[in-house]
Amino acid sequence: MKTDPIVQEELWRSIPVYFVSFLAIGALNLKGYIAIGGIATFLLAFLPTAVHFSLMVRYRKKESLIDSSISSIIDYIFQSGSHDKGKARCSASGQKSRIILAIAVFAYIVYLYASVKYGLDQIFWPLVLILIGGSLSEVVFSREKRDYTDLLRWGTFYTITSLFIFARYLVLGYPVLPVLKGAMIVGTVLLMFLLLMQKRTVS
Repeated sequence: MKTDPIVQEELWRSIPVYFVSFLAIGALNLKGYIAIGGIATFLLAFLPTAVHFSLMVRYRKKESLIDSSISSIIDYIFQSGSHDKGKARCSASGQKSRIILAIAVFAYIVYLYASVKYGLDQIFWPLVLILIGGSLSEVVFSREKRDYTDLLRWGTFYTITSLFIFARYLVLGYPVLPVLKGAMIVGTVLLMFLLLMQKRTVS
């Protein structure tokens, strides 16, 4: 029986993804942000690995991406134009979105620094989050034909946004466990919703 090359490549790629997930969960456990046993850490690391594997296989088959290199896949995800023999074409609007995102990230760093150094009022956090989320969505979903049910694009957007939120909580010394649980719940609900929307679109 011939093995699907895309599935085989993503299985090999899942090995480092699993170890990174295991180390990240283990670090949170050692820091006291989560409280799980050793075996549970091994098992929990399979969850992000399985999500990564399924999304990558689904996306590469859907878009017919033969090149398995990370740089090619990321370039494909964030490009805003059409394909021309596997090369990305970035439009002026895509370049503008990236500039806005860079400004948003800079504002985020300034916000964290001011919060730690000068005790900045946290009422500004929703504004910073909206700025980051809006600019990031323009980059992730920027394309001639926007597919808002694309699981990989949503996964990319949700993961990066969650990292910004987690970083804020860690830097300011807030408890991370409630945010982690909330992110897992929201991510599960979002995944179910997107799968339902895809089924409705196909049917």
